[in-house]
Amino acid sequence: MDDMDIIAEQHPLEQIGTNHDQINDDNNNDTIPRLAEPIIIRGAGHVTVFALNNKFDEEYPQALTYKVSRDEYQETIKRVNMILRKNVPMNFKW
Repeated sequence: MDDMDIIAEQHPLEQIGTNHDQINDDNNNDTIPRLAEPIIIRGAGHVTVFALNNKFDEEYPQALTYKVSRDEYQETIKRVNMILRKNVPMNFKW
């Protein structure tokens, strides 16, 4: 029994292997680079109300390949366009 390792008890709030000076250092220039650029889907309509366009193009952007299926994208855009058609007024008086 003398050759058994003894596991030391730790306080639950202790953190193992964390250097707080390194985390809170404002001069730390290590930044995490972005892996991919964001994919922007621009509106295709002619009216913009409160920064929301009245229609989005249903054409599948090539940037979404292997990320979202073509059918899922088109169904989602159809739903968005249907909601916009119901809620964004098209008869504006300037």
